[in-house]
Amino acid sequence: MVSEESEPNSLALLNSTEQANLLNAIEKLRGKGVNKHNISFPQLVVCGDQSSGKSSVLEGLTRLRFPTKDTLCTTFATELILRRTPHGHVNIQCTITPGDNRTERQKQHLRDFERTYTAREEFEFPTLIEEAKDCMRFGTTAASGAPPTCFFKDVLRIKYSAPDIPSLTIVDLPGIVHSQTEGKTADEVNTVKNLVKGYMRDEKSIILAVVCASNNFENQIVLTYAAEPDIDPGHLRTLGIITKPDLLDGGSESEKNFVDLVKNQKLQLKLGWHVVKNRGFKTRDQSDAERDESERKFFSSGIWSSIESNHIGIDSLRKRLANVLLSQIRQELPSLIDEVNAAQNEIESSINALGEPRDTKDKMRSFLVLKAEGFRELTGCALNGIYSDPFFHDPSRNHAVKLRTRVTNLHFTFAEVMHRRGHTWNIDARTGLDQLFPAQHSIFDDEEPDHADYASCPEPETVTRHEFLQTHVAKQLHQNRISAYPLPNERVISAVFRKQSQKWNNIARIHLALVEKAVMEYLDECLNSLMDSRTADSLYQGLIEPALQKKRLIIQQKLEDVLVANGSQDPIMYEPGFQMEYQNLRASRSTQKKFGHDSVTNEDILDLMQCYYKRAISIFINNVVVLVLENCLVASLSSIFSASLITEMNEYELRAIAQEPAEVHEDRKSLKTKLDDMIEAKRILRVQARTGRNGVSRSARNAKTERKLQVRQFPKPPHTPEFRSAKDYDSDATLCVKPNSPERSKSPSGRLTVPPASATKSRRHSLEPEIATPSRTSQIQVSVSPSPSSFASLTIPKEQSWQQKPVLTTYRTVAHPVAQEPDEEL
Repeated sequence: MVSEESEPNSLALLNSTEQANLLNAIEKLRGKGVNKHNISFPQLVVCGDQSSGKSSVLEGLTRLRFPTKDTLCTTFATELILRRTPHGHVNIQCTITPGDNRTERQKQHLRDFERTYTAREEFEFPTLIEEAKDCMRFGTTAASGAPPTCFFKDVLRIKYSAPDIPSLTIVDLPGIVHSQTEGKTADEVNTVKNLVKGYMRDEKSIILAVVCASNNFENQIVLTYAAEPDIDPGHLRTLGIITKPDLLDGGSESEKNFVDLVKNQKLQLKLGWHVVKNRGFKTRDQSDAERDESERKFFSSGIWSSIESNHIGIDSLRKRLANVLLSQIRQELPSLIDEVNAAQNEIESSINALGEPRDTKDKMRSFLVLKAEGFRELTGCALNGIYSDPFFHDPSRNHAVKLRTRVTNLHFTFAEVMHRRGHTWNIDARTGLDQLFPAQHSIFDDEEPDHADYASCPEPETVTRHEFLQTHVAKQLHQNRISAYPLPNERVISAVFRKQSQKWNNIARIHLALVEKAVMEYLDECLNSLMDSRTADSLYQGLIEPALQKKRLIIQQKLEDVLVANGSQDPIMYEPGFQMEYQNLRASRSTQKKFGHDSVTNEDILDLMQCYYKRAISIFINNVVVLVLENCLVASLSSIFSASLITEMNEYELRAIAQEPAEVHEDRKSLKTKLDDMIEAKRILRVQARTGRNGVSRSARNAKTERKLQVRQFPKPPHTPEFRSAKDYDSDATLCVKPNSPERSKSPSGRLTVPPASATKSRRHSLEPEIATPSRTSQIQVSVSPSPSSFASLTIPKEQSWQQKPVLTTYRTVAHPVAQEPDEEL
């Protein structure tokens, strides 16, 4: 930035190229909405009590007439974007940025507000304030005739460019209202308080605390707000501005106190204090020049003359604010880059979550085929118990993702329930099958959700063998007797077995429902891990559910087949062990004395039924698990959503499942716009950060380069380049020779080459000289790419004719001044 001594004009001091570039960069980021990603930017925030003189300070800084009447004026934040322009034109553009509490309809209405002025005389701030206020009332209670809302969260943005203003960005806030007074409700007072504190709380903001000299500074609430723990308790980013010093009585204690305050002796602020004298009611018609002259006279006399000149007056305030803002921006650049990086990563994650766009039939099909392949791989791993994929270890997913484990546990539970509660009677307890599952633990003792459905299965009824023979077997034998001989009747055995196994149907169907539930929960987790929830739901409804329904019908039919074998048909058993066990049981009873005509027959029937039941229950469990569930549902699960099914879909089916919803399309479009903004924001910030590290702006470097290249005398080079053919040249640093004279037809074309030893060490530039008259000593004007405005002079000796190989006796490596990587244009 230009030093203070090199330029007498204070406005020029404020508007170096570096500062303008920085402010323009920040403004560009604001315009892109980067600040809506929880990213704030350094800015000057003007705060003060109502009628503290804020408007007069801004009027002095901007040369625009602000409303200065004592009644409440501004009811919303006003963002002033001041830019100095080299030409003499004035341009003022006014727009409204809607607050976050607005509906889309209200936001659009506010965005339509625009006012443009090309001269200061046309601009009337009070009129603009009222017009903006009327626009902001749209959609509020004021539109229906109710008392108008006094304060708004919307922001009036005034972009003001002129040749005699500083380059600054300032936010003017409504004056702080201390308490509820006439015309202001308690809600309005609280709204102003929250609005002002919200801006002050931003750690990147510089607080310009405006203090009126007509009131003790300790009583002014703006300083109380600034010192709060969550705002600026250390007074690190507060700059105090004292107004209306002319209202103090000369020589009074109050005047001395405020002078001490300006000298940072009363309330020490890191950024210090400043004092200005603005127009009063009697001097409201003064011109800008008259106002400035009146201020200079005031501070040049009395006790005020003891204050350093850079702490008094509007001219020095302009410079001071510019320096403070510039320093704050420079200080916050690293954190801004970090915040932009974080926002960029978040947006990229959101875009990745949406997947690739699906706006054509081919893209939809490719999307589903890719997802089907992923489904096949995950489901194959889930069914084989290979849980190496991160999908199976995501803590946000439930236990359903480990499908093989869950289904196997369900099979074991089903087998235990069958053995514990599948029979109607426990005959002498010892003859029941409970001995297979000792009583140390039962599935009915825990609170596992998958076990709760079995609670409806009743416990078996315990009876003695004698009681069962008399009550059940004898009764069935009496009802189904077909012979006078004491032989076991198959129909009696079948009838007793059906009653003993009558609960199998219900337990099996509970197991089927639990396995199907596990499969459906797995499908839900798997599909939602592969695609967005909307597409997963559409896929489930359009493809998965119909396929599952077909499997349900097959499963139900297969279960009926298994139940028929154990219910409707007479018991059949060809296993050799069955006969052996029966003979052993019969032999064990041969020594017992029997009474009654049917006692032996009844005993044989019961023994046959129990031997058959032990084998039939294991066969039934295995058939339900293997033939019904594993074979008809679980084993073929990975084919329920396959690439072959997708290739057979017509366009209507594809669109019904995979077409991207309009809201997703809009979200992707919005996110990509935001991502582009973040990338551009990062580029802009890095350019500014690099400029700051180099300590000199690009324009300054260009100016130095241009002056350096205009030197006409050069030292003798260490290497003498020679004339080569057009195809034989060194690509590191090449000067393209183009004859430009009446003798051009006699002159060969070619390239004049600078060897690498004397060429630039950085990037390669092609330099294009034009030879004015090749037959005598000439000054060659060399345009330096990529800065055409820079040039160098090369000399060709006249004793060398053009037809000969010209030797460059003096030269300058013109690529050297641009050896560093050039700045990117903003």
